[in-house]
Amino acid sequence: MSNDVNAQASPPADSGRAFAITGLVFAFLIPIVGLILGLVARNRAHATGSQSRLPTVTIVVSAILLVLELLAGVLVTVSVFSSSR
Repeated sequence: MSNDVNAQASPPADSGRAFAITGLVFAFLIPIVGLILGLVARNRAHATGSQSRLPTVTIVVSAILLVLELLAGVLVTVSVFSSSR
């Protein structure tokens, strides 16, 4: 047998794609978790030299949804306290 048959291929470098996909899912559920996972994915993508389009999309979507969630929280809080007077 040759050495090529017995040699195992080295595993591919972790480019952060799994973190980006998971972060995109969490962006709609818990935006802060999606944002953190997107940042981790982008750092891993830069470290391996792969494309960082999906992590960037994850970061943008998470940030937008986080701002909207915070804005909604402020509006609800203001309306609750102003209606109790």
